[in-house]
Amino acid sequence: MRPRELAGLYGVDVRTFRNWLKPFDKKKLKREGTHFYSPKQVRYIYECLDPPEINSTETEEAVNK
Repeated sequence: MRPRELAGLYGVDVRTFRNWLKPFDKKKLKREGTHFYSPKQVRYIYECLDPPEINSTETEEAVNK
């Protein structure tokens, strides 16, 4: 998932989302040559920030991709 997509799930701007991630392990969140977080990285983000609340079918589909 792209950072912008994850920020949207949390209902915040992408800059705010990136600031939220700053205190966490940078090695685990490093994106190697891509603009996407891997599924493993998304799980780590959910562990750190708690999963976003699922309010619609569209959001649920985005999380389950």
